[in-house]
Order: sequence, then structure tokens, then C-alpha cells
Amino acid sequence: MAKTFLTDIDLNKNELQNSVIQNLAAAPSNPVAGQIYFNTTQTAFYIYDGTKWVKMNDKDGSVTSVNLSSSDSTLTVTGGPITSSGTIDVKHANSVTAKTSQGLYPITFDAHGHITGAGAAQTIPTKVSDLNNDSGFITGIDDSDITTALGYTPYNASNPDGFISGIDSDDVTTALGYTPYNSSNPAGYITSAALPTKLTDLTNDLSYMTPYNATSNKIATAADIAGVTGGMVFKGTIGTGGTAGTTLPTSNVRVGDTYKIVTAGTYASQPAKVGDLFIATATTPTWSYVPSGDDTDVTQVTAGAGLNTTSADTSTDGGTITTTGTLYLTKTAVTPGTYQGITVDKYGRVTGASDQGYTTNTGTVTSVGLSNATNGGLTVSGSPITTNGTISVGHTNVLANAQTTSAVYPIKIDKNGHISEYGTAVTILKKYSATLTGDNSKTSFAVTHNLGTKDVIVQVYDNSTYEEVIVDITRNTTNQVTIDFAQAVATGKTYRVVVIG
Repeated sequence: MAKTFLTDIDLNKNELQNSVIQNLAAAPSNPVAGQIYFNTTQTAFYIYDGTKWVKMNDKDGSVTSVNLSSSDSTLTVTGGPITSSGTIDVKHANSVTAKTSQGLYPITFDAHGHITGAGAAQTIPTKVSDLNNDSGFITGIDDSDITTALGYTPYNASNPDGFISGIDSDDVTTALGYTPYNSSNPAGYITSAALPTKLTDLTNDLSYMTPYNATSNKIATAADIAGVTGGMVFKGTIGTGGTAGTTLPTSNVRVGDTYKIVTAGTYASQPAKVGDLFIATATTPTWSYVPSGDDTDVTQVTAGAGLNTTSADTSTDGGTITTTGTLYLTKTAVTPGTYQGITVDKYGRVTGASDQGYTTNTGTVTSVGLSNATNGGLTVSGSPITTNGTISVGHTNVLANAQTTSAVYPIKIDKNGHISEYGTAVTILKKYSATLTGDNSKTSFAVTHNLGTKDVIVQVYDNSTYEEVIVDITRNTTNQVTIDFAQAVATGKTYRVVVIG
């Protein structure tokens, strides 16, 4: 794992030996000016100039001279050789007269596809009369030929382009058997009052069109349907894979909207199972829960511990109810009554309590004997005591000095759990930790640890990846250090600092 440096590295003019530039198959993201990497795909070094990646000199060397030649005899190439900088001039050896207007020109061209000659522009025929019969085109068809072939005279001699015209309303009427042509329609579109142009023209088809609004004599629109209220409208299924989502809608709900549950769970604060329905009773929305009816009926109740189905005076548990019946508490072995202010019934339940005013227990000690047979390391004296007296207990071993200062000492303990020897107090390291949060401008963070020494170890790590990062650390005082980053920490980016000392 690579170490992350968040500050510059100063080698103090020492060599960086046996190093390798970062190897990548593609340029790294978010580069800064001066950043370099080695492209493993192109086997080339790249440097970022602040705006783009620039490929460094090719590994095989630099181009020192470029010679020019032409393999096409119709081209001339001049300007070479170029050893540092220069211009290459490429020209056609042959030339033709330029044609500045569009036209169809007969041309000649060489093996390289270059035009070597161009003749006069040719006339493009635009109508039948432009066509001569020299090349085998059929000519000579006149009005009478077309009239004889068609049985009527469709050809219009005033139309030099030869397009057929002159079909009038009589021709169309004869062909169709009725008169659909409107003489006032110069474009020739067929119109007729006999053709249906709206739904009301269809006299017998309305029964097939649903939904049909008989009042307005039209097919019902979305507005007609939306105006219907009070009926159930199935909107889809709810749950995992549901056609209407995984939760009941909270807006755009109409009374009667109905959803079926396909995944057991809680919907609109109501536990539901697969197959249950929810029906909107108000647009707020308010949902009415309708179970699917597959709940299993209770067919038998069995009395457990402390219960019976016989009577309130039996001490035997058990029994079952299959249709109707009563569950009773079973009597216990406790005799009902009041004991020391506590009243219990035959079932063992506490039914009452009162303060008895007990404060102390009194009695007389007639003799106190002392022994340390099982407590080695102690001396016991002053026994027996029959009326009054003093008991003296002491350690048989005595340490050289008592320690009144709180500290951590290395110690020895005898078999009786007594400290028999101790050493010099040892120092216990303490730890302080804090979170550094960036604001996209701050580069320095003062951390007050209050450990009372500059002999501290400071470590900083990324709070999201938990990888250690390298930063500048200054021990300002015995209670404070400063953490410096080379660049401002991004807003919301956090690092964790740990101080031990």
C-alpha cells in the first residue's frame, strides 16, 4: 500500500536512487502542473503542463532530417530536405483550364485519377422533345397515338414536358361509378358528403365503441372517466415487484383507489399479508384495510402453567376449550393471609401491604473469639471478648517505606495477597485523539493535547480509508502540536490525529 504524502518532500539535494516513475495504462485524473507518469500502453513518458498532457521525447530519439520525394510523375514535391524547420510544397505537374460554372463536361484522366483534359459542357435534356433518335431513343409518339391506346385524350399539347393532364370530373365519375370529385378543389382531392368524416356519421357502430357517453352522444373521454366517483378502481399491486411500487401512495389519491398487497409487511401503519387490500376512503389519503380472508380461525385454547379450565378452586393446571369456556387461575400452596404486613390470596398474589415500623434487630453478644488460622500474614489479639474489649489486627510483614504519592509501581504479592515488595514508579503513556475537518481553505490545524510534554508521538490518518498520511508536525508547547498540510483540505474531508506521550 502506498503512503500518502500531504506535504512536500525535501531531499536536501540528495539523490533519489533506484526510483521508478508511476506506471499507468492511462493518464491519472485531476493532475497538477509538473506531474509526470509513464504510459505502459504507449511506452512513453507524459508531463502535465497545467492544461494538457504532453508526450515527452520519443524513447528512440529525435527526428533530425526529412527528405521529400514523389512516386507520382504528375506531382512535384519541393522544399526538402528539412533538418530543423521548413515548408513542403506539393503541386500538380499537369494543368487544365478551370471551369467556373456547373455543367456536364467530357473529361480525360490519368492512372492516378488526375483530370488531364475537359471538353465543352454538354446539354442535359429536360423534356421528351430534347431527345434525338440518334442513340436509339423512341420518338414520334403524338396525341393521336396516346388517344388510340387509352381510349380517350389525356395528352395536353400545351404541356411541353409531356405530363399527362386533362382528366376531368366526368372521367373520374365514369371510372368510380359515383361523383367524388369536387370541381372547386383544384388540387384534385376526393371529397364527398357520402363519406363519413366524424363518429356521428357511423349510424350502427356506436354500440361497439366503449366507454360510450349516451348523454353527449360521444365516446367517453378521460375527463368523463375521471368524473366518476364512489366506485372501486384497481390501481395495481404494492410490494416487491409490485406494479404500483413498494409503498402506498401519499398524494394524487382518489376515493375508491384500490391496491393489492404482494409482499407481507406494514403499510400505512397496518400490518398486512399477501392478498390483502387497501381502499382509499379519503383523498388525504385515508386507507381502509381489507383482509384477504385467509386468516386461520382459532379452534382450540389450552390452559398453560398457573391456569385451568375447571374452576377457581382447583390446584390442578390444564384443560382445553374448543368452542366456549372460561380460563381460571389455579390455586397455589400458599395459605391466604397477612404475613409481616403482606397480604396474599389463595393464588399467591399480593393483595395488600403495610409498614411494620421495623428499624433494628436487637440481641446480646455473649462471647467473641478471634483466630487467624486461615489468614497467614496477620496477627490477631484481644480474644475472647465476653462483655467488651478491643480486637487488634496487624500484618506480620512490613514494607521499608509507605508510598503516599499516587503512581504505578512494579510489585510482588505473597500468597495471602499482600504486597511484599515494590519497585520504582513507572511512567504510563497517555493518548489524545481528535478529528481534523477541512473547509477548502485551512492548511494548518492546532491540536491541544494537554499531555504536559513535547516528547510525544504524533500520527495522522485518513478518516475514511484509515491509511496513514505524511504531514508536517510542529511541537509548539508541552501541551500543543500543529499539523500542516501542503494544500487546503477539502470541505468535509476529515483526518484523525493521535498524540501519545
